[in-house]
Amino acid sequence: MKDRIIGIAISAAMVCSHAAAVFADDNAFLNASFDLNDGAAVLSGKMGTSEKLPLTVIFAQSGTEVTDENPPVLAYMIFTGENGVINERIKLSEKFPGGKYSVYIRSAAGNAESSIIVFSDKNDDTKAVLAEINGAKDYISLAEYLKSDGNMEKLGFDSSETENNTELAAKLLIQYKNGDYNASSAAKTVKYALAFAETKKSGAESAMKNARLLEQFDFNDIVISIKSSDVRNTYAANLRVAEMCDYPLHLGVTEAGTELSSAVKSSAALGALLLRGVGDTVRVSITGDPKREIVCAKALLKSLGLKNDGVTLVSCPTCGRTKIDLVSLANAVEQRLENCGKTVKVAVMGCVVNGPGEAKEADIGVAGGDGCGVIFRKGEIIKKVPEEQLLSELMSEIDKL
Repeated sequence: MKDRIIGIAISAAMVCSHAAAVFADDNAFLNASFDLNDGAAVLSGKMGTSEKLPLTVIFAQSGTEVTDENPPVLAYMIFTGENGVINERIKLSEKFPGGKYSVYIRSAAGNAESSIIVFSDKNDDTKAVLAEINGAKDYISLAEYLKSDGNMEKLGFDSSETENNTELAAKLLIQYKNGDYNASSAAKTVKYALAFAETKKSGAESAMKNARLLEQFDFNDIVISIKSSDVRNTYAANLRVAEMCDYPLHLGVTEAGTELSSAVKSSAALGALLLRGVGDTVRVSITGDPKREIVCAKALLKSLGLKNDGVTLVSCPTCGRTKIDLVSLANAVEQRLENCGKTVKVAVMGCVVNGPGEAKEADIGVAGGDGCGVIFRKGEIIKKVPEEQLLSELMSEIDKL
C-alpha cells in the first residue's frame, strides 16, 4: 500500500510540473543509457537553471502516455547538481521488465526526455533471444528472427537503428561464436557489426562527397586515400568506396607504429584489400627509417604475387634437425641480397629434409647439415661445403645466375 501511495504522489507531481513546462528553459536536455554491468539506468544532462533542483524521473513503456489509468513503470525523485547538471545512476531491480522505455524528467525549470533499452541475462525475453542465437546455424534465418518481435531491443538495441545491418550482425554472431553468448558478449558483437557498417559507410561517403565537389569543376584527375590506424576501419572504408567509384585508391594504415607493428597491420588490412582487387598504390607507414617502408611494401606485394621482380627469400623455421646457425645465416643472406638487382628465388633451409625437396622451386638455395651444408639449384645438389663457407659459396652461385 505504501508503494502505491508513493507512486500516486509522484505521478501527481509529474502532472503539476508538466503544466509548468510552458515556462521552461529550452536548454534542458537528457541522455539515458543502461549499464549492463550493474543493471543501472545512467542519466546525464542539464536543466535550464543554475540552481539545485528536485526532479521527477519517469520510466514509461515506449510509445505510451502516462496517465492515472496508465501509471509509469517507475517513478523516482532526484536532485540536480551545481548549475542544473544531471548525473545520476538509478539501480534497477533484477525483476525490472526488459524492453524499450521512454524516460521523462519533469521539473519547475523545464522538461526533458530520452529513451533507454533495459536488458540482462536474467530477463526471460533476453534469455529466449540468446537461446536462438546460440543455436543458430544460418545467418539469414537468424537475421529474420532478430528483425521480428522487437528481438534486437531484447539485446539492448533500437530495432529502427539496426534494421539495415541486422544481416551483418547475424553473420558476425555466428562467425565469432566461441561458446554460448551471454547478454554482454552478444551485445558486444552486435556493436562491432554496427560500428563496422558505420565506418564503412561514413569514411566512404566523406571521400565521395569531396570527389563530387571536384567533379563539379570538371576536375577528374583524382586519387582517393582513406586511412585509419585501425585495421578493420581501413579495410571497411576502402572496400566501401571501391564499390562506389572507379577512382584509383591509395591504401595505407596510418600511424601503424614501429616496423614489426606496421608490417603486421599493413599486411592484414592492405593484403585483404589487394587480394580482392581493391587498391592501386600502397604505403607501409613505419615509425623509423623511411627506406624500410619501401622494403616492407615490396615484400608485401611479392607475397601476394603482385610483384615478381627482385629477390624472393624462402627460409624455414628452426627445428630439432637443424645443426647449423640458421638464424644468423638467413639474416646475413637477406642483408646481402637487399640491393640485388636480379629476379631470383633464394632458399635458406635448416636441413636436407626441408632443403632440396621442399625448396626445389627455388632458383638457388642452401640446406644445412651437421657442421656443413649443401648448395642446390632447382632441387639438385651441386656442391657440399663447410658451414663457415655456406654464405660465401651461396653468394658466389647467385652471382653466376
